Amino acid sequence: MTTTDELILHWHQQSDATLRPPASKDAISQFESANRILIPDGFRSYLTKADGFDQSSGYQDENGYNFWPLEKIAPATTMNLGSSSSKELESLFVFADYLDFCWGYAIRLRPTIGDNEIAILGTASGVPQTIAANFDEFLQLYISEDEKMQPD
Repeated sequence: MTTTDELILHWHQQSDATLRPPASKDAISQFESANRILIPDGFRSYLTKADGFDQSSGYQDENGYNFWPLEKIAPATTMNLGSSSSKELESLFVFADYLDFCWGYAIRLRPTIGDNEIAILGTASGVPQTIAANFDEFLQLYISEDEKMQPD
């Protein structure tokens, strides 16, 4: 069972959020082309199995996390994130938030596959805080409700 499969099982068992159908391969390719990035396997697996939560109703899980659909995922540099500099936010794409953006979660996406760490954004310090080395590690933190999901 993949980490994405574990995530979907977790949502079916413990969440009131409404899952969206998978993102199409064409939509993923268009996102990559438009942003000049490559989506790593773990994040691609997630998008092709569940394209986040329906944003009109049931858009948060039981703990207040909201996983965004591909159409909402955006470069962190386009968001108002307080004192974070564009250099700190460069190549980070926001894909989820907590309690209507008390803070957000972003994945580092680049033109080549490489390190795709996950960072918390919008914290009091204004500096992105890395919490996972990749998307699968992030999902394990989320599923286990690890305290690393909360900013320092």
